[in-house]
Amino acid sequence: MLVSMRPSSAGFTLLELLTAVILIAVGLTGLLGTLGAAATLAAEGKSRSRAALAMASRLDRLRAEAGAMAPACRAPAGGAVRKPDGTNESWNATLRGGLIDVLIVVARPGLRRAPDTLATTFPCP
Repeated sequence: MLVSMRPSSAGFTLLELLTAVILIAVGLTGLLGTLGAAATLAAEGKSRSRAALAMASRLDRLRAEAGAMAPACRAPAGGAVRKPDGTNESWNATLRGGLIDVLIVVARPGLRRAPDTLATTFPCP
């Protein structure tokens, strides 16, 4: 009786399985590293949108304050406030001719970068 010593062609070899496991592990490691960066960017975007909203709100209040002084053209008073979440907001308005120059700065706690700043000019009412 003759027995064939041919290897079976069905299934995977141990080397193929190890290679597949290593490739999947490397891919998952890269994916997990990307998820951390994506979460950081999402938090930064949320923080920046809050700062933009605070600056827009303060600018609206300053315009309304300047409008309440009409027909006289005077710059609204500057000031600063610390919000309950730790955000510091400061503003300054100066009169230049018939224009009011406004500088608004919003600094958020826990960030290692410069605060968000808005500098704009609007005409006297």
